[in-house]
Amino acid sequence: MLQRIEKYEDDIDEHYKNDKCIQLLKRLTYSTADQNSKSNPLHSIPIESDSNDKYKSFYDCTRDYKSRLNKYIEFLSIFYNQEEAHDAEKVENHFIAWMSNIKNLMVKNMHQIQ
Repeated sequence: MLQRIEKYEDDIDEHYKNDKCIQLLKRLTYSTADQNSKSNPLHSIPIESDSNDKYKSFYDCTRDYKSRLNKYIEFLSIFYNQEEAHDAEKVENHFIAWMSNIKNLMVKNMHQIQ
């Protein structure tokens, strides 16, 4: 998922270095009001709809992209933090926890699809 974001929205690490991904997160915001008003998302990531309601697909996929990006931003904030970046054990433990969260999100999404 992160690779797909980067494919269409450029390097996430660069976004983080520039503005902590604030602008990217704004583009990955798509509300139920946007869905109800049949608005297109602000991001440039193509979303193929497998349902009759493409705006629901926009909402679901954009929400998923944003959630995964937020988890990665959480990881980057630890990685780039000067005090903790020198503590390899903390960075490694945070990365392991972050990967576990991603795995849990994937399992949850698979259950929602079924």
